[in-house]
Amino acid sequence: MHDKHGKDEAVYWLYFELAFWTGIRTGELIALTWDDIDWDAGLTKGSKVMSEGEMVNRTKTAEYRDVFFNARSEDALKRLKRIKSAGSDRLFMSPRFINSAWQTDKTPRRALTEAMKKTGIRHRATYTT
Repeated sequence: MHDKHGKDEAVYWLYFELAFWTGIRTGELIALTWDDIDWDAGLTKGSKVMSEGEMVNRTKTAEYRDVFFNARSEDALKRLKRIKSAGSDRLFMSPRFINSAWQTDKTPRRALTEAMKKTGIRHRATYTT
């Protein structure tokens, strides 16, 4: 995925860096804003999800949750911060459409499916991260 999307479309592989190294649910990841990142405490504050293209102000379990990040996920967040769109507070923005935040997991799912096919890894859904 890194080879295909490289520096110009780093948001694709950085999404999965966060997904794998934090275990944050797909809908929660897509809904993250920079206000949800507490750099001092080293955690993300989950209180909302994207569901069917709509922002919902609750998590799957209706529980607010903090997810601590490790060195890999912190590095991914710092890289995302460097490429962030000035027009939005959302973490995951389309590299192709200016100021367009991801509304569903369709975009990262396509990138993951393509990477799995290319590397011969059997198919897995994005939520298995």
